[in-house]
This record gives sequence, C-alpha cells and structure tokens, in this order.
Amino acid sequence: MYTFEAEVEPADLRSLRFYKGAVGSVSEQRPLSRAYPEAKDVPGRTIFAGPWFSHFGHFIAEGVHRLWPALLPGMGDAKVLFQTGSRAPRVHEWTWDILDLFGIVPERVLFTTEARRYERLIVAPQGRLLNGPVLTRNYLDVFPLIQRDTPSGSGAPIYLSRSRQIATGTYFGEPLIESVLTGAGYEIVYPELLSIRDLLPKLIEAPVIIAAEGSALHNLELCGRLTASVYVIGRRHGFNNFVHLLKAATSDWGIFDPGKRPAVFNMDHDPATGRSLPSHGCTLLDLSKLIAEMASFTGEKLRVPPSAVIKDAIQLDIARYILQADSPMHGSDEQLGASIREMRRLAAAGELLSS
Repeated sequence: MYTFEAEVEPADLRSLRFYKGAVGSVSEQRPLSRAYPEAKDVPGRTIFAGPWFSHFGHFIAEGVHRLWPALLPGMGDAKVLFQTGSRAPRVHEWTWDILDLFGIVPERVLFTTEARRYERLIVAPQGRLLNGPVLTRNYLDVFPLIQRDTPSGSGAPIYLSRSRQIATGTYFGEPLIESVLTGAGYEIVYPELLSIRDLLPKLIEAPVIIAAEGSALHNLELCGRLTASVYVIGRRHGFNNFVHLLKAATSDWGIFDPGKRPAVFNMDHDPATGRSLPSHGCTLLDLSKLIAEMASFTGEKLRVPPSAVIKDAIQLDIARYILQADSPMHGSDEQLGASIREMRRLAAAGELLSS
C-alpha cells in the first residue's frame, strides 16, 4: 500500500493507463504552501481509481483493478477519486452497479473537476492490466464479489450475444448462430439487458460460455477463476486482446480466427475526423466453419444449416445493419453512400454471398 500526504492535481499525477513502472513514482509530493489557494480540502483517505472511462470494457479493464483497497477493513468511509479533467463525466447505470460490488456508493465518488488538496491519497498497485497479465499475487482471489448458493458449472451453457449491438460491430448472421446454439440447449444472453448482479452468476455457473468478441467479455474479469470452457468468436484476424483475460479466467479457452483479411462492412465514421471506424464494422464470417469449430471445441453436435439458409441469414443481417432506425452511426450522405458501395464490392468479391 502506498500513501501520499500531499496536494495532487491532474497535471501532477501521470495517467496510470498502461502503466507498468514502480507505483511509488506515480505521484510527487508538493509542499501544501504551493497549493492552489482556491483548492478544497478533502479530509481522511482517498483512493485513486485512475482515469475515468465511460466505455464499459475500459472501465473494468482500466479502472476496476485499482479499487481493491476499498475492500480492506476500515476503508468503508474512504473517498474514491477518478481522473476526469475539468468536465463532469458521463455516468451510466452499470457504472454504479460495478462500484456497488466494491461497496462504493455514489456519495463517496470524486472527480477531478476542480482543484482539491487530499489529506491522504492512496495509490495502490494495479491488480491487472488492460490486454495484459494479472500483476498482483492472489489478486483473482478477490473475485467474485457476489454471494451465490449454486456451485460453478452447475447452470446452463450460455452464449453472450452482440446481435442487438450490430451498429457498433459484430458478425453477420449472428441470429442464426443463436438459433443453432438454442437448439443445443444454450441460453442466449444479451448482457446489456441484465444488471451486473444478474449476469455474473450466469457466467460463474455456466459449464460452457461462447461469446461474440466484444466488451461484454470484460465481465469475466469480475468472476475470478471459472470452471467453464470459454470460446470467443473473433471477427478480426490475429486479434489477441483477450488472450490474457481468458488465460486468467479459465484453463480451457479458444478463439475463432476468421482468417486473413476477412470482409468487414463498415458504415460508421468518427464525427470529428470523418474517418471510418473499423472497430464498429461487421465481419462476414464463414458460418459453416464457425459452427464446425464450435462443435469441435465443445464436443457437442451442432446443426449446420443448409448453405441457402446461411446466405439468407447473412443478407438479412446486412439489411438490418443498414436499415435500423435507431442506429448511432455517424457520417455524411456521401460517406454513407461510399460505405454502401464498398460493401457491395466486398460482397461481390466473397463466395459467401455469391448467387
């Protein structure tokens, strides 16, 4: 545990994002006489929780793993400080759900929106890194932070779906894969529809978890060690961001690789730069190959639909991607038109959509 009895400002505190050095060098002590005269005093202990992220996956991967001091005896009244800058951050309902797992209520949370002097700032070693290994010994034993009555592996196998998040990236034909897995006894789970406390028991109790690549996988970081076998449907070749996460979560895991240069359909653009956002694209996967590889990994017999059914499912999903009324996609008419022309070119070049 490291404590710093000094005034700390955002400019004085280097961001811990991807930080791998000695924790003791993160903050510098400055005489209080040099503090900003308008700074407010924060008495008692304050836990530094790192940069604030409004993105679900990054909030877990880069914020949660600095919160463990809140679980120590006598820390129930400590404030929790997030580095945000001068503007108030965007806070989601799931943010408070995650903080609640650590016993942190909204009244204890501070943001660096104004100058403050902290009587005692606690900058603890980070438990694990984004896309990296567990750093703190026995850190996984902290989780899960929920009480449960049923043993691990005693529930239904589940599929973590992104089919309702198609505008921000998944693979085409995912509803067909849901149908195949439902026929094999899987429960289809839409993480965005469940609270954290309702979702975590399903993950912990599942004997098998199949998941579309996406932020919902970071929920596994809140589960500790699992008995489940976990298979991730990748939509980018060689994408290994979740390898360390999977290694920490379970001894039995696998990732579907779509192969080199898979066709990716993308209509979203960065409103600031106008550039295409590849991470929000939808990938054209070989669904027959995917089903075969899922069956090989799980040891189950999975029904492979006829090629005509697969083709129809993919085309229906492409139409859903383009036409959904509540899409958050950004872009001018010219950019969206160019995206559709590129999608037609990619479709014409791929055998999966050929007539």
